[in-house]
Amino acid sequence: MRVLVTRPQGDAESTATHLVQAGHEAIIAPVLRIVPTGATVPGANDASVDYDGVIITSVHAFDAVIPDARFAFLFDKPLHSIGTRSIALARRANIFEDGLNGRDAAALGKMLLREMPRGTHLLYLAGRDRKPDLELALSAGGLRVEIAVVYDARAVETLPDVAVTALQGGALDAVLHYSRRSASIFADLVVDAGLKDQAARLRHVCISSDCAAGLVRLNVAAAIAAAPTEAAMIALLA
Repeated sequence: MRVLVTRPQGDAESTATHLVQAGHEAIIAPVLRIVPTGATVPGANDASVDYDGVIITSVHAFDAVIPDARFAFLFDKPLHSIGTRSIALARRANIFEDGLNGRDAAALGKMLLREMPRGTHLLYLAGRDRKPDLELALSAGGLRVEIAVVYDARAVETLPDVAVTALQGGALDAVLHYSRRSASIFADLVVDAGLKDQAARLRHVCISSDCAAGLVRLNVAAAIAAAPTEAAMIALLA
């Protein structure tokens, strides 16, 4: 199948590789771009502040932190993360200690609450647009969580030309959607470009039912992955 990938560029390239391996063709058209915020680092200049670990739930946070020397004082701390990419990058850069790892934020939160004593002090390196479920659950469970917003995922202003051309020419079969926000942005851009009908004919594959809610403007029945993983999404392409 000819599959449109709207993730940020780095993520989209990884997804494209997996699609090709599965026998599909990938067309990359990001609707989000990742921008470091240059955020203030809590405790960077205060010797009395000590963290027991660092939380990263997106590789974009890792990318924002690595080149920023202000975060170097954290690099000997345990890294608690989601998936395998952040762990692999940390090991390659020889920074952070291996911490807990969950398949998603909910799983990581449960692991931290189970394994960490009350009062454990954690720094969450986060994105600006996120659900607050993880930090709220950890705080409610007695852990001390501080947040540094280190990256922002900004919506592009218009639908990328490659997507416009593919939709106009009937050169697409499916679209993968990884978050409610990015799905909503895609729907808005498609409608603004006058390509709603063309987009509605495609197979829309979503990582979750919450993600699918972002497609309301397209009025499509999305396919929902059996598990919140890319592999489960690709399995729905047929």
